[in-house]
Amino acid sequence: GVATLARTLNGPVTHLLYSASGRLYIVVNKRDLYIFTGFSYKRLGTVAEDIHVLADSTFNDKTDLFLGTANGIYTLNGTTLRYDPASDTLPDKNISSIVVDGDVIWVGTRLGLCQLSQGQWTIYSTTDGLPSENILSLAMLNGRLWSGTGDGVVAFSGRRFNVLNKLVADKISVNGSEVVAGSLRGIARFTNRKWGQLIKPPGNNLNSLIHAGSVVAVASEQGLYLIDINKF
Repeated sequence: GVATLARTLNGPVTHLLYSASGRLYIVVNKRDLYIFTGFSYKRLGTVAEDIHVLADSTFNDKTDLFLGTANGIYTLNGTTLRYDPASDTLPDKNISSIVVDGDVIWVGTRLGLCQLSQGQWTIYSTTDGLPSENILSLAMLNGRLWSGTGDGVVAFSGRRFNVLNKLVADKISVNGSEVVAGSLRGIARFTNRKWGQLIKPPGNNLNSLIHAGSVVAVASEQGLYLIDINKF
C-alpha cells in the first residue's frame, strides 16, 4: 500500500536521500535541508539557491553530503553548508544530479554529463553517444553509470552509452542489484535484467524517489509517500 508521512514539515517535500550511514535527509521548500533522526526532524540549514539533488559522499570524511543546486554544488560538513568552487568550471551550473563513485564525482547538467576525477572535468555530450545532453538523474549499479536523460535511461560502462528505457528517465534510485526509475508516466522496477510494470506515481508530480529495503519513497508537492516494493 501507500503511506503518507512528513505532514509536520512546513512545506512541500522536494528531495530525499537515505545515506549509507543510515541518515534520511529531506529538502523542504526547495532550499531547507532537514535530517530525520527516527523520532523527529532537525533543520540543518538553508542555501540561497533551489536544491535539485542530494548525493551521499562515500570517500571524503570531511564531507557528509553533496547538494546540486540551480547555481552550482554545495557541500555539507556536519551542519555547515559551503559552496564548492569546482562548480565554476562546469559548462552549466544548473545541477540536475550528482553521484559519487569512489574518488570520482559525476554531475548531470542540461549541457552534458560531467566527470570530476583528480581535479579535472571531462564532459560527455551527444558526440560521445548520449541520446540527449539534458541529464535528469544519475545512479551507479555494478560499476555502470545509469543516466536518466531527456531521451531515455542509458547505462555507461566507460566505453559506450546503451539506451535501456525511454519511459522512466526523470528519477533513478539503486538498491543492491535493483533499479527503480520514474517519471510522471509511471515508476518501474528493473530487476533480473528486465523492467516490471509501470505504477502511477502518487500525487501530481514526482520530485524525488529513493529505493530503500522493501519500500520506495516518493516525494511530491502533496507530501512523502511510501510504496511497497512488491507492488512493482
